[in-house]
Amino acid sequence: MTFMVDEEKKPAEEPAQQPQPSPIPAYPPYYAPYLSSPQPAPAKDNKKVLLASIVVMIVAFAAIGAGIFYSMMSSMNYSGTNDLFDGNVTLSSGAHFKISSGWSGSMIWIFMNVTTGANIDVYLMNTPQYDGTYGNYTPAIFSATRVWENVDTLSQTYEFQMAQMSDLLVVFDNMDNPLRTSDAVPTGQVEIDVHIVSYYNYAD
Repeated sequence: MTFMVDEEKKPAEEPAQQPQPSPIPAYPPYYAPYLSSPQPAPAKDNKKVLLASIVVMIVAFAAIGAGIFYSMMSSMNYSGTNDLFDGNVTLSSGAHFKISSGWSGSMIWIFMNVTTGANIDVYLMNTPQYDGTYGNYTPAIFSATRVWENVDTLSQTYEFQMAQMSDLLVVFDNMDNPLRTSDAVPTGQVEIDVHIVSYYNYAD
């Protein structure tokens, strides 16, 4: 009897893989566009910027000061106000400007702001004080009820007696008084913004 023995089957050999060509991109390589370096902004004129900032600060200070004062006055029992002066004044070197009295009231508010030029002096005087200081433009004596010297801005009030109402002068001075060592020394013409208000019939 003959037996048939199956021979061990060997796995079929896989065909050798052929090297594949590199894929061809559908689009050409992307290159970022050339970006030029940013150009610096033109340099600003520092002097103009500084001058503009100073002007804005002065205007803001004047507006805020006036607003605060008017707000304070509105909370008091004044029955009325009177604008004594509201305008611009030009003073040459060695000159002064006075605003005569004649108002009625119990308190005045003096606002002054130098818009062009150097510091000045502001005095509140009665007639004898004014005549002694400015008579013949040769000061022999100096006396004043209130003194604000060497200032470029001012916001002050003064409450006075009934007897003073017709005898007060507000003087804006661009002179060098030899009797005053603390006054402003003129450097040329100045221009000032002036506002003076009287408040009357005050009730406690």
